Amino acid sequence: MQSLKTLSEKFVPIVFEKITKYVNSLSKKILVKVEGVSDIDKHFEIKELLQNIAWVTEVEDRGLGEFMISYPENPVYLANSLNQKGFTVVNFSPFYIILKAENNRVRDN
Repeated sequence: MQSLKTLSEKFVPIVFEKITKYVNSLSKKILVKVEGVSDIDKHFEIKELLQNIAWVTEVEDRGLGEFMISYPENPVYLANSLNQKGFTVVNFSPFYIILKAENNRVRDN
């Protein structure tokens, strides 16, 4: 039993690193623009929400209400996740998603 524990302690970090590299290699950059963001507090609230969406590997600030997101899946799934978080999807393509933030609708879940 101890040998299996020792073996897992050695190989789990290696396997995890390889999986992380693989997922990152699949990630595409998608520009997400959120209309109606007028202050830095709202910007960082939205950034935190974006960072907690499944499969989002990185969120970079590009300007007030603008983010470059690394996402390995089809962008339509990201748009759907954002819609479920309370944003209104104005437009999207494989390279960008434009959203409208309704202050009373955007929620953390």
